[in-house]
Amino acid sequence: MSLRNVLLSERMAPSLPGLQKSYPDLIFRTIPMEGEFKPEYLETEILWMSALSDDLFDRILADAPNLRWVQVTAAGFNWILRPRLEELMDQGLWATRSVNSFNIPIAEYVVAAILSSARRFDELAAAQGRREWVWLEADEIGASHVVVVGTGAIGHEVAWRCRALGARVSGVSRSGAPAEHFDQVVTPDRMHELLADCDSLVIAAPLTPETEGMIGAAQFDRMKDGSILINVGRGAVVDTPA
Repeated sequence: MSLRNVLLSERMAPSLPGLQKSYPDLIFRTIPMEGEFKPEYLETEILWMSALSDDLFDRILADAPNLRWVQVTAAGFNWILRPRLEELMDQGLWATRSVNSFNIPIAEYVVAAILSSARRFDELAAAQGRREWVWLEADEIGASHVVVVGTGAIGHEVAWRCRALGARVSGVSRSGAPAEHFDQVVTPDRMHELLADCDSLVIAAPLTPETEGMIGAAQFDRMKDGSILINVGRGAVVDTPA
């Protein structure tokens, strides 16, 4: 099967010249996240999306007769699932995600967030904006305890970076099996044992029925004052109102 018509999310437009050069036989079009629906969108065989409104996505799923492949640029997949997509998948449509594409950038973001909190960068930046010299007592990552919920590829990248800075790193996983770069790994039912002396709680878990809302009031109550939460997994893993 030869697929030629590719529809890209508009935010991927900067990649278009390189794609056209690498794949001259393919026809690339872009679609905005929101806006007028154009008939040419229905010619697509491959939908490569990073962001798209539900209305436009549903219209393509319903009315594009030759759609054969939906590729998302994110590692998470649940946000595009819906009955029509699952029906098409049962009929042979491919739906794929970008596994491991963002492991390193996300891990670096986590380390940056921990450093920013420990070194009180927000307060220093505010003082700089006031053109005021201040002395602030700061913490060191090397004296901290980082708890990572999810010991998969992203959790692994977070763990070794934090350990390289001297932190003690604990993990939480469904199996509780030992994992490289983690000082210890426990199952979710034992997570409460780690929270009392946790300085940074990092969520790197997928959204499943088991993880939905797994971080909430009970967990926050066990954490000490000054500890921080960094969620780089799915939003619904955390009970935000709590």
